[in-house]
Order: sequence, then structure tokens, then C-alpha cells
Amino acid sequence: MDLEPLKREYWLDPSNVAPMRSFPGNFMKTELGHYLDQHKSVNLVRIKSINLSSSPDTLAELVCEVRILVRVNHPKIVQFIGFSICIRCARASLIALSKPRKFSLQTTTKPS
Repeated sequence: MDLEPLKREYWLDPSNVAPMRSFPGNFMKTELGHYLDQHKSVNLVRIKSINLSSSPDTLAELVCEVRILVRVNHPKIVQFIGFSICIRCARASLIALSKPRKFSLQTTTKPS
């Protein structure tokens, strides 16, 4: 995965991210959780993860999504705060601040 250029600014320690519950999603596993930031404040976050053994195309889609989210700043879109890669748990995650009432709307699956 080619996220090395973004690591300095957007890397999050996976041990500071605590998933609470999962929601259905089309592309990645989506969870609501907590993130303990550098000021020791707990933030409600949306966590989207993929398995590191996923296909190269799936990993490339994650990298693409991270690169897009670092450039987006809009009040109608959740704020991207960073990403993590946990080799021990074999997953890569992107993490965004979340508003609980809007969370269920953001994670609904599209009709087939």
C-alpha cells in the first residue's frame, strides 16, 4: 500500500482505536467506535476496515479513498482524521469523526 507520504500527518496508532459495533457495508467492514486522540479526548468515530490479505485491487481502492478523503473538507461529509495499519490484526483502517444520528444513514447498503 502506498500511504507512506501521508503517514506523517494522518497516521493513527491502532491501539487508540476501539471498535464498538459493526454495521453492514458494501466495500469495507464499517464500525462505530472510539478514538483516543493526542489530548486524551475520546471521539466517536466511524471505522472502515479491510483485511490486509484482500486482493490488490481492494487494497488500491482503500488507498484511493484515503487520498480523496485527505483533500475533502465539507460540512455534509464526515471529517477524515487518519488511517492505521495493524499487522497483528491483519487489517487496514480509515477513521473519520462521526455524528451518531447520521451514522446509520451513512452505512446503509444500496439496494441490489
